[in-house]
Amino acid sequence: MPRKTNHSVVRDELTKLLSARFSGIEIGVEQSARWDRLCVTFRWEGFAEMLPEERFRRLLMHIPEKCREGILRGAVWLELAPGETVDEYLAMPRSDDIVGREKTIAHRLIRSGFFEELERKVGPLPVEQCMASFAVSRELLRKRGFSPRESQEACLLFIRHGAYADCEVLLQARPAILELETPS
Repeated sequence: MPRKTNHSVVRDELTKLLSARFSGIEIGVEQSARWDRLCVTFRWEGFAEMLPEERFRRLLMHIPEKCREGILRGAVWLELAPGETVDEYLAMPRSDDIVGREKTIAHRLIRSGFFEELERKVGPLPVEQCMASFAVSRELLRKRGFSPRESQEACLLFIRHGAYADCEVLLQARPAILELETPS
């Protein structure tokens, strides 16, 4: 896809790509004074319960590489929930923020039996039941007495280890998290 500078054309192309999977998504495209580059704002109600890295990953799955390397190359992406400001979004925690707490979070997850319960919920072939979200994980964390902050930190730990969905928690994050608990 050739590089386009017409903001309305970029917005229209992205809307065409995303509107079927992100019902009601609003896309804004402008030259940002804050970042001195093209800024694309994706505003969708489904982002409200997601962490920033989850939001980005969800979009990334549905925007072809050709588009990312073409019209979006070098652009700032902002994935906002309705009513959320850019500053609120930027202040949200990221997976790098929990580096010093990884072992503590891992210990709590393992001790609580979280992984065994998640495996029972999503089945022996988790990819077949994968909903591309942490919906089941968040529910299990809540039921196991994790506070909202602890649940958020657990999801950040999953992201830190390459998981962005319940199935990936079991297939990718669990082995790495179990290693955190193993004495050296």
